[in-house]
Amino acid sequence: NLQLYEMGQVHSQEKKGFDGIIEKGALCGVVHGLIHKKDVHVDDDREQSFFSIKGHIDVLLRRLAHMEANYEEFEHPEFDKSFTVSAGDQSIGVAGIVSSRIVQSLKLEIGEVFAFMFDLEQFVNVIDVLVPFKAISPFPIAERELNFVLKEDIQAGEIKNQIMRSGKGLIKHIEPVNIFLHDSLGKGMKSILFKLVFQSDTKTLEDKEVNPIIDEIISVVGNNFGGKLRA
Repeated sequence: NLQLYEMGQVHSQEKKGFDGIIEKGALCGVVHGLIHKKDVHVDDDREQSFFSIKGHIDVLLRRLAHMEANYEEFEHPEFDKSFTVSAGDQSIGVAGIVSSRIVQSLKLEIGEVFAFMFDLEQFVNVIDVLVPFKAISPFPIAERELNFVLKEDIQAGEIKNQIMRSGKGLIKHIEPVNIFLHDSLGKGMKSILFKLVFQSDTKTLEDKEVNPIIDEIISVVGNNFGGKLRA
């Protein structure tokens, strides 16, 4: 069971000869094994997963760059399943399940390993941006939950981005708090529970202002992704 990170210089051969060796700064993290072992406080062993490494990335960007991470699936030779990681319009690296070929080449029999690799220069560019001051809203938040049933291959990040675009500037935070896979949902289906936080900078929001946005989100997710509310 481990959680490691390292920052340093990496080298890659992009062209023949010494002149073709490129040196770049990198920030990497890797997790494997159990997050928690079963004890008097935890009912079962809790294993590391892609969502573990995603959680570290999300916290890192929120604290250092005040930005949300975006994930888009793509193929990378060093990962069995991988996602590009970006903040705003800037791509900063990749995260996913480390290639089983690499794990086997190290003669390790340890199951899945999860990791991220950031280009250090791109990451620093993101966190070095001055964030303009914005006053904290004195008005209360309104919380809602939406539980969508979708095809397994649809990523939570895609839904999250669509919800934010439909929020009319009143959604301050979205978080997929639970992903559930079971035969009862249908073959190849899963459910994702999203927690939405609404807040206005000018007034206390009422149901008559929040509910139409919820209705629009349900309609858009249904039309664009085939998602339906879980009964």
